[in-house]
Amino acid sequence: MTETDECTVEMQNRVQNATHSEAEIHQMYVLLQDLESSMNNAKQRQEEYQELVVQNEKMQKELKSLLNEEGQLKRALDMKLGKECKQNIRRQKKREMKEQHVQEELRQCEQIHQKREEMADKIQQITGETQQLKAKIKSLRDVCSKETEKAQKFSGTTCVCIYDVHLSLHMDVRIPTAWKPPSRRGDQLVPSCEGSSLGPSSDLGRDLDFFRSSS
Repeated sequence: MTETDECTVEMQNRVQNATHSEAEIHQMYVLLQDLESSMNNAKQRQEEYQELVVQNEKMQKELKSLLNEEGQLKRALDMKLGKECKQNIRRQKKREMKEQHVQEELRQCEQIHQKREEMADKIQQITGETQQLKAKIKSLRDVCSKETEKAQKFSGTTCVCIYDVHLSLHMDVRIPTAWKPPSRRGDQLVPSCEGSSLGPSSDLGRDLDFFRSSS
């Protein structure tokens, strides 16, 4: 082989090595570009991460504040509900007491109405008994009046009979010159003693006075 051929072969090898190196350099350049892009992306993501961390801390603080506010609102709501519950219980008790009072008043009214009806029935019964008693009293008065009239008539008749008996017993008494039958004084028969010696001092006169007072 000649020297020229060796140079040609060497040059071809160098060209081939240069081409291969150029390809490797291009590949390295592409890789470096990719690395730069990746680093830029990583830096951007790092910045975004930092922003997210800051936002997260801010949101944590806001969440904590909201939780505190929620706790205060819950406590306030619990207190309000407790007060409303107590007020509702008081209202319920007052309502129940009022209803019990109304029911008691109604029961008392019913009892009073029942007692009034019972009293009305008793009054009506007593009125009926009173009317019956009045009728009986009137009947008894009529009977007593009739019996009294009979007794007075009988007393007058008895007085006359006693008068006749005394006339027959006292023979020493002179016979009345003008004897008159017994006169009526009201509902009583009074024997006439005119013209006789009968007077208040005589025995017959005293007997007659006794029977008059008895009749």
